[in-house]
Amino acid sequence: MVMFLPEARFRLAVAANAGWYTVPDLSVDMPYGIGNINLGIEHFRKVFSSRLLVLLGDDDDDPFHRSLRQTEEAILQGEHRLARGKFFYQTAKNLAKKYNLPFKWEKSIVPMVGHSNSGMAEFVHVLLGKPFE
Repeated sequence: MVMFLPEARFRLAVAANAGWYTVPDLSVDMPYGIGNINLGIEHFRKVFSSRLLVLLGDDDDDPFHRSLRQTEEAILQGEHRLARGKFFYQTAKNLAKKYNLPFKWEKSIVPMVGHSNSGMAEFVHVLLGKPFE
């Protein structure tokens, strides 16, 4: 949503433990990148000005998890969810830096949590009880 509808109204979007990402990479085609769609750099000024929290489990590092996508394109993002989330965040940050765009995205790694909805939800509950800067 953040990537394709940056004008959407939300205070904070959270992407948690995704199995693969649509990465803001102009050299990779959809659905793994944005190379074959017409999104200009000015579009990313809005995208990176949105508040997105990329939330990753520190123990979500099983390269053979039963629901982890194993396509060649997904594996190029990393061997497991933790690596893929780091790759997604860093690729976005690099694009913002390259074009001198604002970058309000954040990345948090939740200690001792694997691929667990309840573990991530508990962390978000605690996180939202505090101001997110």
